Amino acid sequence: MSEEEEVFPPKWVEEHLILKEDKAVSPDRDGYDRIAKALKEAFTREMRKNEPPPPPPLGQATPFQALGFHMGVLRDGWSHGDEAFQKQRRWHAHVLPLAEVMRAELARVNGFSGVDIGYSKDGPIVRALVDAIPIITGEHPHPAAIAKKLERS
Repeated sequence: MSEEEEVFPPKWVEEHLILKEDKAVSPDRDGYDRIAKALKEAFTREMRKNEPPPPPPLGQATPFQALGFHMGVLRDGWSHGDEAFQKQRRWHAHVLPLAEVMRAELARVNGFSGVDIGYSKDGPIVRALVDAIPIITGEHPHPAAIAKKLERS
């Protein structure tokens, strides 16, 4: 897979983690690589949720298969594609770990320069997450919702 086809290449991070403060320094190539890796891992985890689980050994029924009709899951015990799963706010699980990686990289290159690296709704981390979350989960949270989730965490 080429970098153009790859989900979250370092170039994507460079184009979406935009610092507006004059004295702020963008991450170096290694920093972009680390952020891209974290984004790819979140994407992979989310995609695995959309795959049916492996079949039980020797044709045995899993608890979900045995109780599926009571729990509102599909016959094969796989509930990830159902309406209840789609209504979950899955982005909540991703924003803090991803924001922490971005914040750590920005802090590493900016050191004690006086640059405030926070989670404001207009800040670079929240803006990058607003662009990344739809790719990871298909959800479109508002910047204020992401900022509030980060503030509470």
